[in-house]
This record gives sequence, structure tokens and C-alpha cells, in this order.
Amino acid sequence: MKYSSTEVTKRASITKKTLRHYQKIGILNPIIEANGYWYYTENDLTTLQLIQTLQVMGFTLKEIKANIDSNYTDLRHQVLEKKNYIKEQLMQLDLASRLIDKIEKKETLSPIDAIMESFEEEHLEWYRQQLPQAQYDLVIDMLNNPKSADDHQQLLIGLNSFKDALQANKPIAPVIQTIKTIFRKYDIDNATINLVLTSFITANLEGPLSQRILSIHESTKFLEYLERY
Repeated sequence: MKYSSTEVTKRASITKKTLRHYQKIGILNPIIEANGYWYYTENDLTTLQLIQTLQVMGFTLKEIKANIDSNYTDLRHQVLEKKNYIKEQLMQLDLASRLIDKIEKKETLSPIDAIMESFEEEHLEWYRQQLPQAQYDLVIDMLNNPKSADDHQQLLIGLNSFKDALQANKPIAPVIQTIKTIFRKYDIDNATINLVLTSFITANLEGPLSQRILSIHESTKFLEYLERY
């Protein structure tokens, strides 16, 4: 059975302009008869339904075309990646919503101070949920220590040493151990040190590109070595 482009637009709730675009990029190819009319088969309608479903799931038309060209050989893996991406986006939206709620309640503060204070509260709340109470108390003591600014500077120096060692293919273990030594004087255990460093690296990646200490590749490598050493 064949369907005209008009019938397809009604069944799929799309425009003829969209159908022409799909034909142009090669993801849906109609039968074009001598009279110039476009017709679609049942298989085309199934493909169109799949295209629309994949778009709802966050696939771009470029990604959809690559899947069609490869007969969907990698689609299952890509669906799982989209699932993880959507989870991350939901977590980010949830965080944004909580921050906005906190900021709205700080009417006596300037907008900048309200944002910074709210972010710090959210950060500490995350630590509280992730750490045993004793370790959480030690982290708070560390953050409130007058020398915490010096520790931060030492951490930046350590991360730059990591960058240099990674690029020069030098031993990484001594660099990681030196960085961890910054925190050990506060009696924080290794698991907590790893958690604090992981949250710091993750937060830095989510900040402005110009302020990133490590690139995405370097951050990934750092987190790998962090668990190893």
C-alpha cells in the first residue's frame, strides 16, 4: 500500500517541509513517480515513527541517519548512553531547582552572595549525605580551618604537577600521594579524601572553560588514578 505525502503528514502530524528535509538528508526516501508525486510505503511509515521516537529520546537527525545507514547495529548501546545523559540532566535540573529555592529565601543578601551561599550549602549537604557523620565533621573542620586557603593553593599546585606528569608520561603515583597528603593531616580517611577530590574535579569541570584546571581527558585520568593509588 502506498501513501501520499499529504496522507503521511496527517498520520504523523508533521509538515511537508519536514518530509522534504528528511528526504534531503537521506533518512526517509519516498517513491517519486513520473508525475512528480511522492509516495510512501508501510516500511516508510514505520521508519518515520522510529525517527520521531528517537527524537523524543534526544537523538539528533545526524545520529538517526548514522543508525539508519548502519542498520541500527549500535542503537542499543546509544540508547543506554541517552538514558545516562537524561539521568544527568534530571539531576542537574533538580540541583538547579533546589538552588533557586534557596536563593529566593535569601532576600536580604545581594544576588551574588545569595547564589554563592546557596551553592555552598548545597555542596555541604551533598557531603553530609555521602559521608559518615564523623568524617563529615572532619571535612567541615578542614573547610573552616584558617589554613584552608593555603591547602587550596597546594591542591592547585598538585593538580598542575599531575598535568605535567601525565603529559611527560612520568610516574603518577607520587603525585597522587602528594595531593592526598594535603588532606591526611585532618585525619580524613582515604575514601573521604577520594570523595572530596572527586567532587572538586567534577565541580571544576562544570564551571567556566577558562577556569578549568584539568581538561576533560585529564580529569578522567585523574579520577582513574585516584582510585588506584
